[in-house]
Amino acid sequence: MDPVGQSLGGHALSVGLDRGKLAEAVFTSNEGIHDLLQGYYNRLLNRSADGVGLELGRNALQLRLQQLGMLPKEGAPLPTDRIVGATEDDVISVIMGSDEYFRHMRAV
Repeated sequence: MDPVGQSLGGHALSVGLDRGKLAEAVFTSNEGIHDLLQGYYNRLLNRSADGVGLELGRNALQLRLQQLGMLPKEGAPLPTDRIVGATEDDVISVIMGSDEYFRHMRAV
């Protein structure tokens, strides 16, 4: 976490914000999701995520978080009768199901 984030987080805790809520805010932020996705690409494909992969992954994870009420909803209401977006496991499955992953695993 950068110094500004540490300062803001420390202040939020000092005025009574629950530690769990602070952690949720950090991990569901754009930066938190970006770091999560970069980690998956680095570990599974041995490279940095490309812009398209980051955008698609971020959008899918944020849709699920919005549906679960962990992020504010933007735009049209989300359906309540079906699941939208993706979990972390869904994202990992997509990466591991890619041709690039299979090529990478054969080369290792």
